[in-house]
Amino acid sequence: MWQAVAPSEPPVCNPLKGFVPYSGEYSTFPYSLEYDPIPVKAVQTGYNTFNWDALEGVLDTISDRGHQALIQFYYDSPDDPSGIPLFLSHVPVQNYTDYENGTHATSVSPDYEHADLKTSMFNFIAAFGARYDGDPRIGFIELGLLGFWGEWHTYPWEGEEEGFPDWMPTLTTQNQVLAAYDNAFNSTRLLVREPRGNSPKHDFGYHDDSFVYYTYDDVPPEVEWYFQPRMVAAGETEKWKTCPMGGELRPELQGSLFETDGCSYADPEGEGTQTWNRSVDINHASWIMVDEAFYPDPGYPELKKTRALEASRILGYALRIDSWASEEVLESGKTRFTVKIQNIGVAPFYYKWDLELGLFQSDTLCQTLTTDWDIRTVIDGTLITFAHEANLDGLDSGDYTLAIRLKNPLQNGDPVIFANSNLNPPAPDWQVLGTYHKPDSNSAPVLTGIENRSIPVGQALQFQISANDADGDTPTFSATGTNP
Repeated sequence: MWQAVAPSEPPVCNPLKGFVPYSGEYSTFPYSLEYDPIPVKAVQTGYNTFNWDALEGVLDTISDRGHQALIQFYYDSPDDPSGIPLFLSHVPVQNYTDYENGTHATSVSPDYEHADLKTSMFNFIAAFGARYDGDPRIGFIELGLLGFWGEWHTYPWEGEEEGFPDWMPTLTTQNQVLAAYDNAFNSTRLLVREPRGNSPKHDFGYHDDSFVYYTYDDVPPEVEWYFQPRMVAAGETEKWKTCPMGGELRPELQGSLFETDGCSYADPEGEGTQTWNRSVDINHASWIMVDEAFYPDPGYPELKKTRALEASRILGYALRIDSWASEEVLESGKTRFTVKIQNIGVAPFYYKWDLELGLFQSDTLCQTLTTDWDIRTVIDGTLITFAHEANLDGLDSGDYTLAIRLKNPLQNGDPVIFANSNLNPPAPDWQVLGTYHKPDSNSAPVLTGIENRSIPVGQALQFQISANDADGDTPTFSATGTNP
C-alpha cells in the first residue's frame, strides 16, 4: 500500500544551488557554494610542473564549512595583478592602465596565440583534470582562462562599444580549449560563458554573467548578443536538462534589484524590462553569484532580504518525495522498497550522489540500504518510481522509521533537504518516509524423513515422526490418508 509523504515548500538553499558569494564565512545569507577565481600563476610553475597548494588551501577551507567550491582560473583579471605564470614572461602582452571596471588596472592581456602560452595552457588543463576530476570539494568549474576575468570576451563594462576584439584568441584556439577541458574532465561539471564555437558539441553548461541585465529582451526584435538569443541561435535551449546553468547577477543590479516587488530591471534605453523570475525560468539556473547579499553585516535590510531569499529559493532543483511502499518478496526472501520522487524545481540535480534508505529505531541507524537510483533522471514534475530489494535477515522484527537521504560526498557537507515535511528526523541529513514494520520470521518446520514401509492388508501402519523448527517453536502434527 502506498503511503504519502507530506509536501512542504522547498528550502531557500541546498547543496550546489542558490546565491553564491566570493569565498568566505558569512552569516547574512544562506549559501552552499563559494566562488574563488585563481590566477594560473598560483599553481603552474613550468610548462608541465605544478604546485597545487594554493588550490588545496581554497578547497579545504571551503569544504571545512560544509560547502562546495565554484572554481575559475584566469590569466587576465582587469584591476587585479596579472595571472600569467612567471616562466611565460617572454610572451607578448597587451597593456592597459585604465579600465571602466576600475581606474587602477594592473593586469595585462596575453597573446593567446603564442605557441608557448598555448602549450602551457593545454598542459595545465590536462593536469588540472587528472588531479581534480571528481573531487567532491568542487561543485562546478567555469572554464575561464580566456579574456577578461576568464569570461571569454574582451569587452568593457561601459565606454568603448568595440572593446578589444583583437586581444581574444582565434575561434580555432577557443575550440581547442573546449576540447582540452572535455578530454580532461568526465565527472566534475563544467560551464563556459556562452555558446561559442564547438561548445554545443561538448558536455558543458553555461554561465550568464550579466543575469537580468542582458539575459533576454522582451521588446522585438531581440538583441542577438543577449544571452538567451545566443542560446536559441546555438540550439542550446534544452542543454539545462543534462548540463548545469549558472551566472552572476549583473553587479550594477545587486544593490537594487530586490528593492521592490517583481525584482525587475528596465533598460533605460528602451530595450525592455527583465525580471528575476523570468530570467530564472529561461536560464534554468541552479546558482547565481550575488555577492552583495552577503555583506556588509547585516546584509540586505528586511524586505529586500525577504525578496532575495525567495529569489534564491526558486533556483535549481527542488526534490519532493510523493509516496513510498514496501512488500515482502516471497520468491527471493527480500523486501522491496519503492519510492516515487519528483523535481518541482527549474533544473535537475547534476551529480549521481548516493541515494540511501535507512532503517532507524529512535536515533539508532540499524541498517543502511545503498540503492543504484540515479537522482539525475528526476528532471521535472514527472513522478519517477525507484525500487530496491534488500536483504533484511539481520534485522529484528518490529517497527522502524524508514528514511531517505541524498548523501553529500563531503564528510561534513550540508544535507540535501527535500521539499517535504520532516518531523522528528532521526539524523539531520535524513528525510523521514514513514514507519516500516518488519514481520516476524517464521521458518517452516523440517519433517524428519520416514522410511518406506510395507504391511499386510488390513493391518495398521505405525511409525514415529519428528520435526525440527528453526524458530524454536514446538511443532504439532496431523495426518490423513487411506489404505486402498
